[in-house]
Amino acid sequence: MANWELWLTDDVGGRIALLDRVLRFRLSLVANDVGGWEVLLPDFFDADLFQLDYRVEFWRAGAGRALNRVFTGFFRRALAMENPRLGFDTLSFGGPGLNDLLMRRIIAYAAESAQASKSDFADDLLKELADENLAASATDANRDISAYFSVQPQTGEGPSVTKGFAWRNLLTTMQEVCSIAKANGTELWFSVGESGSDFEFRTHIGQIGADRSLESGNPLVFSRNWGNLQNVRVEADYSEEINYVYAGGQEEAEAREIVEVEDAQRVAQSTFNRREAFRDARNEQTTAGVTNRGNERLAQGRARLRFQGDLLDTNQARFQEKWNFGDAPVAEHRGVYYSGMVQMLDIVVDESGNEFINARLNVDLQI
Repeated sequence: MANWELWLTDDVGGRIALLDRVLRFRLSLVANDVGGWEVLLPDFFDADLFQLDYRVEFWRAGAGRALNRVFTGFFRRALAMENPRLGFDTLSFGGPGLNDLLMRRIIAYAAESAQASKSDFADDLLKELADENLAASATDANRDISAYFSVQPQTGEGPSVTKGFAWRNLLTTMQEVCSIAKANGTELWFSVGESGSDFEFRTHIGQIGADRSLESGNPLVFSRNWGNLQNVRVEADYSEEINYVYAGGQEEAEAREIVEVEDAQRVAQSTFNRREAFRDARNEQTTAGVTNRGNERLAQGRARLRFQGDLLDTNQARFQEKWNFGDAPVAEHRGVYYSGMVQMLDIVVDESGNEFINARLNVDLQI
């Protein structure tokens, strides 16, 4: 059985208390999204210890292994309630994961500013957005939390992206940039991690964690034959295909810039397979930006081959020993191998100390 330690810290990471009376807890990690957590405690726990944006750190040790931090979240929610099943009242505390820092900000810059219209490598663009809206490059000093928040150096590993995003939510914009990168053949991920007690914005090409694909030299295979894969679903879906896009830029009526992009090979797959869509790109300042938005919609409209399977914590593939959230293993199903990243991890520990690990491998391929 795994051992867990849950620590309450203040908003800048100073430890306050070990949560040693936990009845039940749950944590969820979601790639390129916020995730969340919840802890259930008896009502005699001193609820005043929890203050807004205090953190809860979740540390786990598998059998014979050292503690490793699995997740950290902010406190943003409390609930007191009767619990007839337990026979006493309980307190529930919860909140989001660290990526919530990105959800809290918008890109607070005018449409024609350098901060709201960019053409750059996709990973560097994300880092610039983080720096300009949370850290040292923020033009409004009240938005600068660089005393506690840093940004990884730029490396220029992603595809080139041109995009405008004035007054948009920061997290949503970053997700859209990652979608554009994927449409151009590169899986791009971002995360807010911890560097000591401070935060660091990071980008990841391919996968967040370890590459465990067949080509990695150190593959990890999940399969029903091995007993560590279940609830498999494989789907080929052409129902929402788009292969010809009209992207509309600035100006109005006849003067409006229209850029047409197509995938001629897909259009020609059948006599009737031209499937059109319009992409509004009026916030883009350049033809390149309008074209980029059109190509983004074109890529989103490709037919899909989707694989989904639940990864099991077994002797052949122990969580934290063999794999972790953000790693990229392989799933085998009926002789076909699917490589993808573990994008979702949900862990529940109940009142009896039973641990339930739910991890899903989602592979979404264009066809």
